[in-house]
Amino acid sequence: MYIIGRILSVKYLTKKIIELTLMLKKSISAEPGQYIMMWLPRVGEIPLSISMIKDKEIRLIIARKGKVTSHLFSNINKIKYLHIRGPYGRGFTYKNVRKALIIGGGYGLAPLRFLATRIRSEGGEIHSCIGFKTKDDAILLDELKKVSKDVYISTNDGSLGIKGTVISALEEALRKGKYDKAFVCGPELMEKEVLTLLLKNGISVEVSLERLIRCSVGICGSCVLEPQGLLVCKDGPVFSGEVLANVGDFGKYWHERSGRKVIIRNV
Repeated sequence: MYIIGRILSVKYLTKKIIELTLMLKKSISAEPGQYIMMWLPRVGEIPLSISMIKDKEIRLIIARKGKVTSHLFSNINKIKYLHIRGPYGRGFTYKNVRKALIIGGGYGLAPLRFLATRIRSEGGEIHSCIGFKTKDDAILLDELKKVSKDVYISTNDGSLGIKGTVISALEEALRKGKYDKAFVCGPELMEKEVLTLLLKNGISVEVSLERLIRCSVGICGSCVLEPQGLLVCKDGPVFSGEVLANVGDFGKYWHERSGRKVIIRNV
């Protein structure tokens, strides 16, 4: 069943990323890392991570990528209401984490902001490593700085923070401290590299994956991770690092709408 959400505000974080704040007709309860399905009638439906939620107000970070998001961006001044269902999936396991390491890239920061805010509200300590292509692609910096003890920033061109990928920021954080657990969300090739480094350093980690999700309840199989048969929509989108380290598709392949397996190239 869909819940109607009235758009309260639209904030451009970059030219291709917006933050939508919706007022829902009824409240929903969600954990950091879970997602909702957003439906635009006669256009399509997509999964979106919950970036913040309080009572009936929900905030979503949306990047312009495909048919649905392109339609939304092109008609953002005309669209007053959106339809959502959920929340769905397995979120982050963060209870009793006293010192957390948050690692994100681009719009992958969406669920991590929710997570960082929740951990901080429960008395935990946040250390954030965030990476972007350039300073013009940076999002949610102020929000993360408010809840983080340390923020390590990297950009590919060096226009903000350390020059390099988020791995450069992560290596700096690992040199300076020890952490109870790490939480990762971003481009999958980045996630693969981050996971390898964290496991090498003996740090427990959870990773949020992005896949083509259609049904959200484990029926259609479009989000399957082979060869284990894990379903991102239901078994994830958050998985433990130990599980992902043994998933053949992770960091290599995903499935298109047709079901065809394609090589991941920072999709």
